[in-house]
Amino acid sequence: KKYTNKLGIKIIGDMPFYVDHGSVEVWLDNESFLLDDLGHPTDVAGVPPDYFSATGQYWGNPIYDWNHLQNNDFKFWVDRIGWASKIFDITRIDHFRAFDSYWDIPVASTSAIDGTWKYAPGYELFDCLYEKLGDIELVAEDLGYLRAEVIELKNHYHLKGMKVFQFMLDEGFENLDNNYFYSGTHDNETIKGWVDGLDQQTYDRLVELVKSPLPLNLAIIQYCLNSNASDVIIPIWDLLEVNNNQRFNVPGEVNDTNWTYRVSNLEMAKKGIELFAKLRKGD
Repeated sequence: KKYTNKLGIKIIGDMPFYVDHGSVEVWLDNESFLLDDLGHPTDVAGVPPDYFSATGQYWGNPIYDWNHLQNNDFKFWVDRIGWASKIFDITRIDHFRAFDSYWDIPVASTSAIDGTWKYAPGYELFDCLYEKLGDIELVAEDLGYLRAEVIELKNHYHLKGMKVFQFMLDEGFENLDNNYFYSGTHDNETIKGWVDGLDQQTYDRLVELVKSPLPLNLAIIQYCLNSNASDVIIPIWDLLEVNNNQRFNVPGEVNDTNWTYRVSNLEMAKKGIELFAKLRKGD
């Protein structure tokens, strides 16, 4: 981090909202989670039916005991974000919406459909974080179907949010100025795979939008880079122009390929970085 900061480069760290039942966090701090007397979860995390899955997603992570966290001045989160802020310049919090409302699934359920919405003390938590940690830079993953209170919480603390090109064709590409703008995230298809699967009408709409002679997948990347977003992130697989057989993750699936993506050599990485530079300059 010190080396990259000297070069004017900031490091963004990614923080999952939940931790695994087998994690050191749960092992050392049972009281911060909803567990039975034997240490097994009584409630687990997930999301209801959404864009990615008609039956929702059953993640299985233990749910936080927010009453205990409140009574303990949110020590778990102060320690966790405090440490992240030492090793990263910016911390992106995944599933930010759960600081407002979260999907609670009884552990005996076999499907995420059986869950219910519960509410978290988000304002109390963030007041405590800023009081104890001072100037920390956070990014809120605020994607998906959100109730207005989630956006109000994010905006109250002036947090940057996220926009993803693949989700925005119908809603329009406005209001990017305080957001990280992605061609796609770890959960999306690659931009090449996504473009290859478009119907002709949508393909033509995008060609009209980006107004570029480049292949559409590259034109979309250039469109993101030329936008008025405060920050733009292009995944390496989009710069390498790979299709969906190299997709990083398919949400809700458990298999041997999710979360295993690796760039096999530095020459490939160099090719992607050179393409990024060309597109950024408008070549």
